[in-house]
Amino acid sequence: MLTYQEIAKPVPGPGQVLLRVQAAEINPLDLKMRSGAVKTIHPVWPEDILGFGLSGIIEAVGRGVDKQRIGEAVYGTDSPFVRGGYAEYVVASAVNLQPKPKNLPFTQAAAVPVGVLTAHNALFAMAHLQAGQSILIHGASGTVGSFAVQLAKRAGAHVVATASSSRMDYVLGLGADEVIDYQKQNFDDLVTQQDVILDTIGGTTRERSWGVLKRGGILVTLVPPLPDPAIAARYGVRAVMNQNTGDESQLLRQITDILEQGTLRPHPIGLTLPLQQASHAHALLEQGTVHGHIVLEI
Repeated sequence: MLTYQEIAKPVPGPGQVLLRVQAAEINPLDLKMRSGAVKTIHPVWPEDILGFGLSGIIEAVGRGVDKQRIGEAVYGTDSPFVRGGYAEYVVASAVNLQPKPKNLPFTQAAAVPVGVLTAHNALFAMAHLQAGQSILIHGASGTVGSFAVQLAKRAGAHVVATASSSRMDYVLGLGADEVIDYQKQNFDDLVTQQDVILDTIGGTTRERSWGVLKRGGILVTLVPPLPDPAIAARYGVRAVMNQNTGDESQLLRQITDILEQGTLRPHPIGLTLPLQQASHAHALLEQGTVHGHIVLEI
């Protein structure tokens, strides 16, 4: 249960900054944390504050952080193990927050880092996608999927995507070579010999994906449970759960550059709500009635 209350302003420690939060995204993982669905990975704490994709202005710095960063408009992620973004102030690692793209408002900027870093990690750190390979991206009109389409295309891959009827033109506009309407077509009847599959859906979609991969291919999933290695071995493929790795600060700087150049399109904002309505925002995301990001403006 989410409740709105006052707490003491946090103090930045060594290597941290105090961020005056301007916006925080509502992420599907937030809902799973709140419900306890991922408690073995992300346990719920007493007086837990959710939210790890955010933007804001640095108000103070801890020891070891350049004081010139005070007043800097930034965006980035706090670790989902730390979180705290649904608040007026949060302390976060200084390296996780990079200068906000000048052409994006705070609300849009907050909705970028988690999705784009997840997509990049899944494609290149986990799947090692190469130019000339073919990739099938499930859920291509979603946050991670839409970034994955663009990043894969920039890398020189042939991109096949699944989307609903109403979102096909949007996904084609992102650069997909082929888009399959999953409401009218069975992707496994139309696609074969894929080098990589990015699974953002799970369930029966994942089950039907095994036979679409070429031998030696790889399926990267964002959705529990972990892929069954016995099934993967039966098809002669590999399957892994995406796990973001290492320091992504320099990558986020590169993302900032291409966002400012206008060659990477952020996922659209569907609804902006005040912090006090975080519980309502969760309800709307659960209902699936809002197309695009739901963002808290603080």
